[in-house]
Amino acid sequence: MVAGHDRKAGGTSILFYGHYDVQPVDPLELWEHDPFEPAIVTRPDSGKQIVGRGSADDKGHHMTFVEACRA
Repeated sequence: MVAGHDRKAGGTSILFYGHYDVQPVDPLELWEHDPFEPAIVTRPDSGKQIVGRGSADDKGHHMTFVEACRA
């Protein structure tokens, strides 16, 4: 968890919590790609797809919170 404090600021503080995790890197031979590194792969239907191990899970929600506050 990361928390920031501005003792000089007044008003309300807010903390959004989420986690960044990915399966352990080792053993390397069990994985097709490095964690967090994007790769273009060919799907079974011959289409292309960008994949990234560890790029999903709870990470997208962080930007949802940021954009909701900005709105």
